[in-house]
Amino acid sequence: MVSPPAPREWRGIPHCGLAVNGYRFWKDPLWWCACLAYPANRWIMSPALGGHFLRGQFDDLWLIPAALPVVLELQSWLKLRPAGAWPTNVEIGFHWIVWSVICEGIAPRFISHCVSDWRDVVAYGAGAALAGVWWRCREPVVA
Repeated sequence: MVSPPAPREWRGIPHCGLAVNGYRFWKDPLWWCACLAYPANRWIMSPALGGHFLRGQFDDLWLIPAALPVVLELQSWLKLRPAGAWPTNVEIGFHWIVWSVICEGIAPRFISHCVSDWRDVVAYGAGAALAGVWWRCREPVVA
């Protein structure tokens, strides 16, 4: 008799093991939340509530959850990664570094209204970490 596989753990967090056939970003509630957070903050929350976080880092927090799934989907269309593969920790970390270098290192040198801010890098990282936990929890358990 074959016993079922043990629940997978990721850094001490029990795996949720939801049954889903591959990752599709347009079905991901986190992606939708991230995409809707920017206009909500831009036109509703920031004008009404103000504050440095809403004007500065709130949108940066949502960069990786909003942009990474689209980039990975494009890569899968170009056959650079398996179609329907869930975002990996390496991909999340790599894109955090790339976006941080582009947005906080390169862009301020060439675009006059861009400003480099270390807090933005922290916000990108926090969003990436939260997205990584979300995606690991929702990724199906493979036997």
